[in-house]
Amino acid sequence: MDSTVKQISWKEVPNYVQAGYQLIDVREPGELTMLAKHPLAQNIPMVGLVFNPEDFFPDKTTKLMITCHSGGRSQQVCNVLTRNGYHNVVDVAGGMSSYQG
Repeated sequence: MDSTVKQISWKEVPNYVQAGYQLIDVREPGELTMLAKHPLAQNIPMVGLVFNPEDFFPDKTTKLMITCHSGGRSQQVCNVLTRNGYHNVVDVAGGMSSYQG
């Protein structure tokens, strides 16, 4: 993972929500039934977010927490977003497979 992207645990998510971060789940829609969906998560599949981040978040100062199934895709998305000028991006370590909600 890019060293500029911070990883957080699920225990830290409520603090980030209070600070104005949005939780984005980059799993494909068909995967959402495999593991729990966090009640605050907005689903935006990885492909859409990687190729057209400005369509979803035109303001590059938007605060984003990224999650996926197990953490691999969220790391990739975080790296792409930071390379595209988004700097308020954190990766939720372990993805939804580590969510204990």
